[in-house]
Amino acid sequence: MKKFLIGISIIVLLSGCFKKKDINLKLYNIRPDITSSLEKTVNLFNEKNKNITITINDIRNDAMNILDANFRSNEAADILMIPSYTYLHKYAENGVLEDLSKTSFAKKIPQSIQSGIISNNKIYGFPLNMSVFGIIYNEAIFEQHKITPPQNRKDLMTLCDTLKNNSISPFDSFAKQKSILNVLFAMGHSSTMDINQFEWLEAMNAGNGSFKTGRIDGFFDSIDGIQKFLTIDNSETNKTAYTNFIEGNTAMIFENGRFYNQIKKRHPSIRMGIFPLPVSEDNDSKLFTDIEAVLSINSKKGVDKIKAAKKYIEFLATKQCQDILYEEARFVTPFYTESNSNSDNFHNQIAQYLQADKTVPYSYKLWSPSVFENSRDSMYHYVTGEKDMAGLLQNLDEIWKKFNQIEFK
Repeated sequence: MKKFLIGISIIVLLSGCFKKKDINLKLYNIRPDITSSLEKTVNLFNEKNKNITITINDIRNDAMNILDANFRSNEAADILMIPSYTYLHKYAENGVLEDLSKTSFAKKIPQSIQSGIISNNKIYGFPLNMSVFGIIYNEAIFEQHKITPPQNRKDLMTLCDTLKNNSISPFDSFAKQKSILNVLFAMGHSSTMDINQFEWLEAMNAGNGSFKTGRIDGFFDSIDGIQKFLTIDNSETNKTAYTNFIEGNTAMIFENGRFYNQIKKRHPSIRMGIFPLPVSEDNDSKLFTDIEAVLSINSKKGVDKIKAAKKYIEFLATKQCQDILYEEARFVTPFYTESNSNSDNFHNQIAQYLQADKTVPYSYKLWSPSVFENSRDSMYHYVTGEKDMAGLLQNLDEIWKKFNQIEFK
């Protein structure tokens, strides 16, 4: 009888040894609009990892100040949703983020979009979604006139000529889109830099750099070329650029992914695609896109929690989770594969540029706000003929010297 009881005790002890330790993680979520999508990925993850539970904490206001306070009081969550660039760089340099360079997803991130998640050559964030800016076009108009997205500036001018000859203005007046002119300039600047953006930043802060990059003339040549084909009056009292696009009065518009989502929500029948502004006669156009929000891991939480958090983030890169993030929140990441749904080409085209590593990053995120905001007025004066390229670039160089004292390593 004693031998029997001893045997039972041993079995109980061994079963306890092999039982996985319960781990409870908290996810700091600054995007409550995608909570339901995240919950679905968490539930799928929990099905495969019964011992790991993840609680999503939604933060609706003042998220980054709250997170700063949480770090100071040692109460920061295990998994952190934060903006790329400034906050990620700050927390990484403060030593509170886990190095993710050796994770399974890290090698899948294109080199061209890593600047917002890297500090001291180490990756500290999982790209949760991408921001994109480019030329959004009406697919039906392109198909009707047998037009395909241009590969170079000559193609773009031919396309504009075809549209004008068919009584369709290629674009609306740039002057009516003043709100996006700073992003437009930043796109042109990033697309024509001959050196790494961090090298350029160092030169600017050292006082021997300039916005006049090696090929920036090509950007202004493309803008000038487009303006010759515009047939819509510049008057501010006319229909908005948004209205002219949805009504088919214009075939294209410079805009971002949020604009696309707004159009699809209000006018689901409009099919759209996207391509970058060609800034040369070479077929080397790259899409202006970058990582917006990232998931990082709190490095102060202990080995077990860090290991579990990494496991969840690596799970997010699977097709199953990427499909959820796309279908629910329309997120496209470097891990997204082309959708087979009946939607238009917009997201598939973004994915193609990402997978081909044909993108340029949002270098303006490294500028001071003063420089970025002033570039809007400078571009407005350019498209209205009040300032030439040399004057615009000189003005921004002077503003940089006055306001920008960024130090970035």
